[in-house]
Amino acid sequence: MARLLIGYLQLFFKLLYNYTMGKFSFKIAFSIITAGFFIVVSFAALNYENLNASFYIVSGFLVIFILLFGIAMGRIYALPFKELLEKADNVNKGDLKSRVHLKTKDEVEELSRAFNKIAEGLEKSTSDIETIKRSSDIKFKTKDIVSEKVIDALEEKIKNRTLDLEKVMRESEQLREQIKSKDREILSIASKKRKK
Repeated sequence: MARLLIGYLQLFFKLLYNYTMGKFSFKIAFSIITAGFFIVVSFAALNYENLNASFYIVSGFLVIFILLFGIAMGRIYALPFKELLEKADNVNKGDLKSRVHLKTKDEVEELSRAFNKIAEGLEKSTSDIETIKRSSDIKFKTKDIVSEKVIDALEEKIKNRTLDLEKVMRESEQLREQIKSKDREILSIASKKRKK
């Protein structure tokens, strides 16, 4: 009989753990339910000879109450942690505006405030990084524009210098031609004078 009861309890706790609650709420519920069962079994052991049908009925209702009370307490105490975990997961996924507002007046509320400060710090850091990135992009674009203007100005100067050099080359070619023609004139005059 005892092994059967233990087997049913194990099955009940396994189902309770797997389907209705998380690890933290299960730990709380398990502690409460175990303590409740211990109390019921202790009363039964103390009055074992005088047990009657009314004791079993009251014990049955007490066991049901202990089970429901344990499950409810486990959920109530685990709910703030579950909310905190959900918000932490949101922040991890990139939602840096996610905040937790718990009013439990205990360490859990302090933990939620610390979480909010961390999330605010991350949001501010991310915002600062974006601002720096935009600023550096603007600086690079400005440098690119300035570089393009400098390059354009240099190209214009090179073009103008090239035109000036071409002009000088044409003028020097004309002067060379003039010198050659003058040389020819001088040679023709000199050869005429020698013939005479």
